[in-house]
Amino acid sequence: MRKRNFTHRPTVKPTYLTVGLSFAVSLAVWAQQKGPSSAQAAPPSRPSQVTTSTAVPQPAPAFILPDVDGKTHSLTDYRGQPVTLYFYCGCVWCHRCAQAWSGVQRSGALAQMAAKQLSASPHKTSVGAGHTPLTLVVFTGDAEEARSFAKETQLDPKQTLFLLDQDEKVSPLYQATPCPRVFILDPQGKIRYTNNEQGKDSYKIPAPLIVARAVDALRAVSAGTVSPSATPKVTSTHATLEQKPVGKSLTKPTAARK
Repeated sequence: MRKRNFTHRPTVKPTYLTVGLSFAVSLAVWAQQKGPSSAQAAPPSRPSQVTTSTAVPQPAPAFILPDVDGKTHSLTDYRGQPVTLYFYCGCVWCHRCAQAWSGVQRSGALAQMAAKQLSASPHKTSVGAGHTPLTLVVFTGDAEEARSFAKETQLDPKQTLFLLDQDEKVSPLYQATPCPRVFILDPQGKIRYTNNEQGKDSYKIPAPLIVARAVDALRAVSAGTVSPSATPKVTSTHATLEQKPVGKSLTKPTAARK
């Protein structure tokens, strides 16, 4: 599995070489803006991806990935119910977030959301009514590492499905860095919330706070209280979930635990 390098690189002072390279890049950008020549073929189409600003709501990029047993799954297979989509690389910060989420699963909070949704719609007239929100985990390791991660973090196997993205083809579609990253999808497959915490200090955000905000958004989506063009109101401003410590307290992300 690829390990992300979070080491800070020293600032390099400008030299004639770097100035020359900058000028060359500027020329390349200018040439590209003029448009391709008639002899150039049109660029191949690419899968849709989350916009840079991760504005919501917007359709979640489609993908097909194998699980730990080799069976393939399509994101569209889970239309009709709310979905919590996590992106984990296996680092200590992903471990902490997954542990906090497993606490939510064991607490029965997700099942309660489904029960409330069903009571509000006893004939299941609303899309996804009565479904316990599923947790999909896109994991950038192999099957053995995914199984180990699931066991260590105690994620509920009945509510969680691990999908392997070893080549990291799906993660870029969601701009799923820095990790851990979570997306809340509504029954129509639209992204309604994401922890778009960009910046070098994003990993310092407590895992319980990331999870608490995701729960807020998921609760609103499950209850159907969010209009088709709105974003769930996230009210959590502090960590309220119990979290067991994972390893030592760190100041920088480390490689995946074995």
